[in-house]
Amino acid sequence: MSILPTSTRLSGSGKPRILVIKQTAHYTSTGTTAYTATSASETGSPSLKAVRAGMRIRSSVTRTGLPDLEVYARITAVNDTSDLITVAEWIGGTPSAAAVFVVDGYVIDLPYCQGLTETFTPDQLIHNLWRSRKSSLFYGWQYSAVLDYSAWIAADTLIDMYPALNLSGTDKIILIPRVDKPGNSYNVIYEGGISIARFGAGAGHKGVQFGFSGKENVAWPIPQSGYGFQYGYTYGTQL
Repeated sequence: MSILPTSTRLSGSGKPRILVIKQTAHYTSTGTTAYTATSASETGSPSLKAVRAGMRIRSSVTRTGLPDLEVYARITAVNDTSDLITVAEWIGGTPSAAAVFVVDGYVIDLPYCQGLTETFTPDQLIHNLWRSRKSSLFYGWQYSAVLDYSAWIAADTLIDMYPALNLSGTDKIILIPRVDKPGNSYNVIYEGGISIARFGAGAGHKGVQFGFSGKENVAWPIPQSGYGFQYGYTYGTQL
């Protein structure tokens, strides 16, 4: 191993992101669409009243000889007069012209945690044999994570998390531990309770931790395929 490492971190250094995916879309385009690096629009005077800043918009990029690549973005502004949806950036590339877009959930960007711990537990079947010998089958790694805001969290952050904390029965949540590595994304459910306490007489709260548990086994430490790899915007197409 070199004294000067080429990789200083396994999974990025950005802030956490949570995607909330709705089974029933808020809006689906019906006209001819056009895209830029920071926008989406369509012809035909559509009504965008159901679309809000903070929601998730997804579309696709056409690739020669390969399946279309699903991409998404966080909506930052909506102009129902000019039929223009402004986005922060497209994760995966700018969609191809005329590709349908769907607004189907929320993108919640969180501040840095006081600690972000990811745990990978081996999923393996073990048979004990004669004199302490063992036979085993290895199935992958079970994923879990804790976002630690126990020292302090702003009330505004908790309000921003409303769509992720008040899920409908069929909603999915995707955890992206560090937003600068969007390919490291995990299909998760909540694990454990959430405690909250006033921060003395000051603003904000303390004692808050968000625990998550993966719904499928993943590769470790850096997913290269399957769930845990590009799941936030390809939904298992790279299995």
